[in-house]
Amino acid sequence: MELFVYKGEFTLPSIDLDCLRVLMYIKLADVKGIKIRQNFSPFKSDNGFLPYLIDTTDNKKYCGYEKIVNFLKSCGYVLDASEKNEACLSFIRQNLYPYFMYTLFGSPQNLDETRALYATRTPFPFNFYYPSKYVRKTDEVCQALANFSLEDPIDHHDTAEMEAKAKKCLNWFSEKLGTNEFFLNGTQSEVDATVYAYLAVILKFQLPNNQLQAHAKQCENLVRYVNNLTKKYFDESECFESEKVKEQNQKKEQKVFTGQEEDGSPAEIRKRYIVSGLFATTAMIVYGYLHGIFSITLAEKLNEDRTTFSDYDREYVGDDDD
Repeated sequence: MELFVYKGEFTLPSIDLDCLRVLMYIKLADVKGIKIRQNFSPFKSDNGFLPYLIDTTDNKKYCGYEKIVNFLKSCGYVLDASEKNEACLSFIRQNLYPYFMYTLFGSPQNLDETRALYATRTPFPFNFYYPSKYVRKTDEVCQALANFSLEDPIDHHDTAEMEAKAKKCLNWFSEKLGTNEFFLNGTQSEVDATVYAYLAVILKFQLPNNQLQAHAKQCENLVRYVNNLTKKYFDESECFESEKVKEQNQKKEQKVFTGQEEDGSPAEIRKRYIVSGLFATTAMIVYGYLHGIFSITLAEKLNEDRTTFSDYDREYVGDDDD
């Protein structure tokens, strides 16, 4: 078996929530004979996201956390499958996931850094496109649960309820864990794989605006939980922290000390979305042209109806989906 995940950062084995969930599930279930592959394109994944797993015995592919774990369970690698386990996972999904995603891919102060983190772990030219899929997914969550779009002015981002539920979930984590090593009566379960992944990202990511991190750090048992599981189940060779990130962390500390702040004005936010979209579109068009996916001949161009620049602006510039 081969598992394809995003490479780690901040001393973690992966930067991605679902990649971390699968990696920890594999460790807890003691899955044997699986090779971990990093820095592969999500383009080869059926759902356009990492992680995905290939069963090398029949070359069948399983994409996404749920399908991967269900396949592992069918192979006999089963953790706690009780109703209590499922109820806990559902509670986490409903209460923590929305604001967790907004923190990473919706907050104007954090968006550029999170996108860059994913882009540096995605091969060219897909690195211009695939990080945007997480932004669009987060936008769908915000529109469904909080009635605002990420493209709205920042003062319309009403995240108060999402934030309150997320912090309540972190409090529940702390109360449920207590002094135990694992969550469900001190026995390792799928809940641990999920909770570890959320907390690892929340506590380890260094972002300009991370309210969940500030809250979680007040719960010493949660900090200890992440550190202990990381040390117990992952070798140092499996985790990673780049020199660049170390330097960036030093610069951020200096900014905090001098009182500098990130520009989060509505105009700047919209500019970032437009520029990112143009880069993504251009990169994919160039890639398709160079690899023969499509071609544009001079004759075809001459036969096309002429379009003025004003027509072009009206038709395309406002298209944020690109």
